Amino acid sequence: MSLSDMDAWMGSLPDNRKLKEISMPGSHDAGVYSEVSSKAGVLPVPKSQTACQDRPVLEQCEAGSRFLDLRLKVSRTSIRAHHTTAGQGAVGESWDSTLESVAAFLDAHPSECVILRLTKPSGGAKDQIVETVLKSSLRHRLYTSADFTNFANTPLKTLRGKAICAFDPKEFSVLHPSLGMHPFFRYEDANAFGLITCGKYSNSKSIQKVIDGQVEKIDAHADHTGDHLFVLYWTQTGGNIEQNTKATPQKIQRQQGRIAGGTHHNMDYLKDLVCFGTDVKPADAVVAVSDSPGRRNVMPNVIMYDFVNSKTSKEIVSLNGPELQPHLVDSAWWPSK
Repeated sequence: MSLSDMDAWMGSLPDNRKLKEISMPGSHDAGVYSEVSSKAGVLPVPKSQTACQDRPVLEQCEAGSRFLDLRLKVSRTSIRAHHTTAGQGAVGESWDSTLESVAAFLDAHPSECVILRLTKPSGGAKDQIVETVLKSSLRHRLYTSADFTNFANTPLKTLRGKAICAFDPKEFSVLHPSLGMHPFFRYEDANAFGLITCGKYSNSKSIQKVIDGQVEKIDAHADHTGDHLFVLYWTQTGGNIEQNTKATPQKIQRQQGRIAGGTHHNMDYLKDLVCFGTDVKPADAVVAVSDSPGRRNVMPNVIMYDFVNSKTSKEIVSLNGPELQPHLVDSAWWPSK
């Protein structure tokens, strides 16, 4: 098993590695990939502006994603992933299908763990979302504990084969760790337990603005205290999401050394930022990191991106590899060969 096996890459990491010491691919709006939702008599918002994935959750897990960003909408007939405003936008996989897919994936890959983070539910009946989890086949794979856990400090050994279900406690009331229902908090909430994350998307379709926005988040995270996970949003929002994300820089842009194209084609640029603590172009924003401990402090634990695929995930997972890891963590953590 190696770090290049995207369906089981966590199996190559040491058991004592904590989540805060790992970089993993994450699926932005994981379940939204299939259909457009609109109101009668209203011009629909195109799927191209709202769908962030092009394959179901099971295939995203097989392509390396281990952090699923999920927004659910409850209707009279179903619970489904959605990315909508006032009934306009894209909907996708059913909640039942997502749960069964994660369960099947973990059954087949017991070396892995999958985080499901649920925020911004819509349509009411929020407790029904939790109840569906407890009735699904995933219930046997839920990470449970007698007391609340800070997942940033949890070693892989105790998480392998498990799903971490984390819900926004402001939205969901039926939460308890003994049931495998854990709270999700943002860093600003100043909590010391649950799934705690910092980071925010740049809210732009411009790759340069995405980079500048995430450099700011890297700098901010370097000053944060307390154990939590840093989520870096390598996403381009607005316009045709897929075209923006997958855009290839033109020849003249490459010759001029300009930052162009989409996030899928700028992973090397991102890796330089987080590994070496400096921007490729001095005129751009610079990450103020100069030593190994500093680089460790800015390592993104989750790189959230759109249109999850094995190639891009492999670039992200390589941040855990021995050839790059010394820039981020003590090389002694890697077992001798």
